[in-house]
Amino acid sequence: MRVSNGPTSENWLIGVFTLRVSSFGKQGMVPEMSSSVAMMLEKWRNCDGREIDVFEEFRILTNEVISRTAFGSSYKDGKHIFEMKENLTALAAKTLHESNVEKRITTKQLVDEVEAIYGAGNHTTTSLLGWCVLLLATHRVAGQGKGGGVVVYDACALQMNMIINECLRLYPPALSLTRKVAKETKIGQLCLFPNTNIFISVLALYHNPQIWGDDVLLFKPERFVHGVVKATNNNTAAFLPFGMGARICVGIEFTTTEAKISLSMILHSYKFVLSPNYIHCPIEDIILVPRNGIQGIRGPAYKFPHGDTKEITHMRRQFMDKPMMDISHDLFPRIQPHVYAWTKAYGKNFICWHGSQCQLFVTEPELIKEIMMNKEGVFPKMEVEGAAKKLLGEALITNEGEKWAKVRKLANHTFHADSLKRMVPEMSASVAMMLMKWESYGGKEIDVFKEFGELTTEVISRTAFGSSHIDGEHIFEMVAKLTAVTVRNVYKVRVPIISSLLRNNDEVEAKNLEQRIKRAVLEKVRKREIDAKKSGNLDDFGCDYLGQLVRSSHESDVKKRITIEQMIDEIRTIYGAGHLTITSLLGWCAVLLATHTEWQDRAREEMNMIINECLRLYPPVLTMTRKVAKETKIGQLCVFPNSNIFISVLALHHNPEIWGNDVLLFKPERFAQGVAKATNNNGAAFLPFGMGTRTCVGLNFTTNEAKIALSMILQKYKFALSPNYVHNPADRVWFNPIRVRHLMSSQGINGPPPRWLYGNTKEIMEMRREATGQAMDDISHNIYARILPHVLSWTQQYGENYLNWYGFQPQLVVTEAELVKEILNNKGDDYPKIDLEGFAKKLLGDGVSSSKGQKWKRMRKLANNAFHAESLKNMIPAMVTSVEAMLDKWKSYEGKEIEVFEEFKVLTSQVISRTAFGSNYLEGQNIFDMLTKLTLLLSQNTLKIKFPGMSLFLTDKDEVESEKLEKGIRDCIIQIINKREKQGISLKDFLGMLLEANLDKDQNSRISMEDIVDECKTFYFAGHETTTALLAWTVLLLAKNQEWQDKARDEVTDAFGQLNPSADGIARLKTMNMIIEESLRLYPPVPLIKRKVDKRVKLGKLTLPPQMELYISPLAMHHDPKIWGEDVHLFRPERFAQGTVKATNNNPIAFLPFGFGPRTCLGLSFATVEAKIALSMILQHYRLILSPTYTHSPVQVLMIIPKHGVQVILQKI
Repeated sequence: MRVSNGPTSENWLIGVFTLRVSSFGKQGMVPEMSSSVAMMLEKWRNCDGREIDVFEEFRILTNEVISRTAFGSSYKDGKHIFEMKENLTALAAKTLHESNVEKRITTKQLVDEVEAIYGAGNHTTTSLLGWCVLLLATHRVAGQGKGGGVVVYDACALQMNMIINECLRLYPPALSLTRKVAKETKIGQLCLFPNTNIFISVLALYHNPQIWGDDVLLFKPERFVHGVVKATNNNTAAFLPFGMGARICVGIEFTTTEAKISLSMILHSYKFVLSPNYIHCPIEDIILVPRNGIQGIRGPAYKFPHGDTKEITHMRRQFMDKPMMDISHDLFPRIQPHVYAWTKAYGKNFICWHGSQCQLFVTEPELIKEIMMNKEGVFPKMEVEGAAKKLLGEALITNEGEKWAKVRKLANHTFHADSLKRMVPEMSASVAMMLMKWESYGGKEIDVFKEFGELTTEVISRTAFGSSHIDGEHIFEMVAKLTAVTVRNVYKVRVPIISSLLRNNDEVEAKNLEQRIKRAVLEKVRKREIDAKKSGNLDDFGCDYLGQLVRSSHESDVKKRITIEQMIDEIRTIYGAGHLTITSLLGWCAVLLATHTEWQDRAREEMNMIINECLRLYPPVLTMTRKVAKETKIGQLCVFPNSNIFISVLALHHNPEIWGNDVLLFKPERFAQGVAKATNNNGAAFLPFGMGTRTCVGLNFTTNEAKIALSMILQKYKFALSPNYVHNPADRVWFNPIRVRHLMSSQGINGPPPRWLYGNTKEIMEMRREATGQAMDDISHNIYARILPHVLSWTQQYGENYLNWYGFQPQLVVTEAELVKEILNNKGDDYPKIDLEGFAKKLLGDGVSSSKGQKWKRMRKLANNAFHAESLKNMIPAMVTSVEAMLDKWKSYEGKEIEVFEEFKVLTSQVISRTAFGSNYLEGQNIFDMLTKLTLLLSQNTLKIKFPGMSLFLTDKDEVESEKLEKGIRDCIIQIINKREKQGISLKDFLGMLLEANLDKDQNSRISMEDIVDECKTFYFAGHETTTALLAWTVLLLAKNQEWQDKARDEVTDAFGQLNPSADGIARLKTMNMIIEESLRLYPPVPLIKRKVDKRVKLGKLTLPPQMELYISPLAMHHDPKIWGEDVHLFRPERFAQGTVKATNNNPIAFLPFGFGPRTCLGLSFATVEAKIALSMILQHYRLILSPTYTHSPVQVLMIIPKHGVQVILQKI
C-alpha cells in the first residue's frame, strides 16, 4: 500500500498515522474477511472438479474485503469509489475536521487516500493470492484437503507464513522501489547529487543466488523456517515485499492477514490441480500479475508498456519496405502480417495488446456473424479517440443508440433506391468529364488511382452536397491529410494523462485540420440556409443529403432534431468514407481488369461478379471493431464487458477453407450464383461493407457509382497495365516513405533501408563513432573516410547520388558535379535553403546565411556593402594590428611549442570584433565563448531525432543550456548595440550599416532589432570559426611540408620585405593563394551543404518530389580521385598553379570551400585576406616545425577542426 503524498511532507505523516490506527484494528476485521471468503467458496461449489480462473476470483474477493473492512460497504457498492462512509472513511473524515490545523487533511488528500486504499488494497492481495495458489497447485503441501471448521486468526501460523514469504520472494507485488535524492549525499562510497532518481530492483534482490543460494529459483518455503534474518544470511534489506523503514507499506499486516484467512479457508475445502490450459506468462501491470489465455484463446506475450504494438509495427515494416515482386493478390501476410502470423500460431481467434488494452481478434465466421448481428446490443461500436475522433466525430459511422437510429433514418432516406436513380445522371456527367480529359491520354500511361480520386470527389460533391469537386476540393484535401494522420497513429500507444498535456506534431496538425474542416462545412451549411431564405421557402433546403441534414437541424420535434455538431460530423464522414471507399474500389478494379483482359470483354454482362471479386481481394476496410457492452457468450466463448473485438475482413476474404485453394486468384465467376454459393452458404465470410444493422449505408451508392464509371470507361477504352506499375498495396502510414523510395528507385537512386522512427541516423552515428574513436596513425589527409564514413560507404555501394533518411525525412545525397551545379545555381528558386530549427536556429537565427526571399536579398545587399573590395582594404590595418598583438605574445614561445588553434581563435575573434563591430576581443569574448558552447551542443544533437510536440514540454539538459546561451548571446549583442547608440558615433562598419538600416524611412528596406541580432550572431560565428579552421590546417600543412613553407616565405619577402602586408602586395601572393586553396580542398570548413525541394522538380534526368532534402558534400567532391587524380589525398598546391578550372579538369563546381552560385559565402574574400595577412606576418618572423606531441585527429564540430589542436615549435628567423 502506498500513500499518495510526497516522501517528506507532513501530510504523509498524518496519512500514515490515520491508516495505522485503522490497520491496528485488524483483529476486528477478521470476521469480515472470513465472511467474504465464505461467500467466494459458496460460489465455488458449482465449480467443484472443474477449471476456475482464480486470479479473477481473487480480484473480486479482495475488492469485497477492502470494501467491507475499509469502507463499511460491499464490492458492489465499492464500484462507486467516492461514495464512502464509516470505518477508514470516518477516521479520515475526522482528520479532515481535526481542530489541530497541523493534523488536519484536505478534501483532496482524503480522496487520494481512499483511491490509494482501493488500488493498493485490491491489487497487492489479488496478486499475492494468485501466485500462492499457483505455487500450491504445483507443490502439494500438507494441509490441503477437504474439511470443515471455523478459521481462527493466528498471526504465528509458521507454515503459512513461510509459504506467503516464499511466494512474495518469487513473485513480489512491486518489482522496483523508487526514491529521489533531495540533497547531495553519500550511499556507501557513492556521492549522489540532488534530484537524482534511484530505482531499487526488488526482483533482482530476490533472484540473487549470492543471497538466497543456488536454489534461488525454486519454491522452498522452508528457507523461512527460522525467519527472514536467517533466510537472508543476516541481510534483511534483501527481502522487501512491502518496502522498508519509515515508508514501509502500512497495509502489510492487512494484506498478509487477508491472505492467510483466504488460503486457510480454501485449503480446508479444496485441493488445487493446475489446469492444462494454464499458460505461465507473468507480466508487470503496476504489480506483477499472471497473464493467461481465456478459455483456450492465446496470443503473443504482453510487453510493457506498449503491449504488442511495437511487434506489429516491426512486422508491418518488414513486409511494407519493399514492393511485391509480382502482381499477387496475397495481401494478407503483407497488409496484416501480425494477424496472419498469430492466427497460424494461436488459432482463428487470438488476443493481443494495444498498450494495456486487451484486444480479441476474431476470424471465425460463425462468431463474426454473431458479433455483427448484435441482436441484444452487446457488441456496440468501439469509441473512437484521438485523430480518428477528429476525422469522424460522432457521426453515423460511430454513433450508438437513439442518436444512431435518428441519423441512420436520414441516411437511408437519402440513399434509398429511388434517390439513387435520381443520382445516376450526376454520376454519368462526372464520369463523362473524366473521359473527356482522358482523350488526351489515348495510348499513353495514366495514373487511374489519382483520376478516380478526383472522380469520386466530384460525384460526392454533386450528389450529396449539390456542388462540385472544385467547390469542395479543400475539404477533401483536409480530410485526406487527417486520414493520413489517423492511420499513422493507429499503432501508437498514448498514455491518457500524459497525452492530455503533451501533444506531438500529429496531434497539433489533427486539431488544426479538424477546426478547418468544421469551418469549411459550416460555410456550406450557412450557404444552403441563405439560399433557402432567398428563395422564400424556408423549408426548401434541397433533397440531397446536405439538404436532409439541414432540414433535420431545423426540425420542430426535438426528438427528431439533430445538432449542428452532428450535422458537421455526418458531412465529414460522407466526404471521407464516400470518397476513399469508391476510389479504392475503382482503382483495384482497374488493376484487375488490366491484368485480366479477358474479363474486360465480359464486364458489361458480369459487372457485379467483377466488383464482388475486387471487393473480396481488396476490401476497402481491413478490420472491423466492436466492443462488448456486457458479459455475454459468442459461440462457446465467454467475453467480459469492455473487451474490444477485432474482425479481420482481409483474413476472412483470403481464407482458403472458405474460398478454396484458388483464393488468391482473380476469379469473378465464383460469384456467378451469388454470395451464398460463393461462400458455401457462409454469408459472414464476405464483409466488404459490414453486416447486420450496421451495414454501410452507402453500399448501393458505392456499387452504383463503380458500375457507371467502369461501364462508361469500358465503352471507350481497354486497359493495359503500364510496365512502370509497381504492385505495392499499402496503408497510409507507409504510403509516403514507400512512394518516395519507389520513385527514386525507379530512377536508379537507391540507398540504405531506413529503420522505423530513426531512418538511418543511428547507423550514421555508429559509423562516425567508429571512424573518429581513435586518432589517425599518421598525418594522412585522407579524412573523407573519417569525417563522413557513411557518405563514402554509401556512394561506393549505391552510386554518386543516393537516398537516406533522417527519421521520416528523405534526404538525397548528391556528389555528381553537374547536379550539384544545377542545385547551387538555383535559377528557378527550386532549391532553397533548409529552414533552421532547434540548436541551429538558436546559433544563427534568421540571418543572411539562413534567410530566404526578399529578406535574404535585403540582408545580402547590406553585407555586400560592408565587405566589398574597398571596405576590405580599409579593414587591413585592423587585421595587421590584431596579428601584431598575437605575434607580440608569441615572443615568449620562441624555440618552444605553441598550440596555434587556440591562438587563431583569439586572433580571428579580435579581427571580426574590430572590423565588423568597432569593438575588441575582450568586449565580444563572452559572445565567442557562448557561440563555441552552442556550436558544440548543435554538433552533439545533429543526428538526434526530436519529437516536436513532446519537446514543447520535455526539454533535456542540452535544450535548457541552449536556451540560456541563446539569451546570453542576445543580451551581449544588445549591450554592444546600446553602447554604440549611446556613443552617437556613426561608423561605416557592418554594425553601423545594420543600425542605419534599422532607422531607414523606407519600410521595405528597414530591418528590425531581431534582424540586427541575428546578423551579428551570424558574423560573430562565421567570421571567426571559418578563418580559425583555415589558419590551423594551413599551418599544419606548412609545418609538415617545409619546402612549401620556404616557397611561401620567399614570396612574402619579395612582396613585403620586413614591412607589414599591404592590399596591393596581398593580391600578388600567388603561391600563398595556391597553398590556401589546397588547404581548403583537403580540409574544407563545411563538409556538407544543405538545400531542399519545395515543389516537384526536375534535377538533371531525376524527378524529385516536394519536401525532399538535398545534401551536397564538398568533402566528397574534394577527395574524388576521378576529379583530382590518384594523388587526391596528397598536399600538392601546384595543382592550383593555373587556377581552379585547370585544377578541377574544367569542372570548377568540384571545388566548393565557400559554396557556389548566389548563396556563395559572402565572407570568402574577408577570410582569405585575413588568412594571407596572418600567414605572411607569421612567416616573416618564424619557421614552423611540427611538434612531436601533435596528434592528428580531425573531427567535425560543425566545421572540420583539429580535435587536439595543432602544436608547432616556433623557430625565430
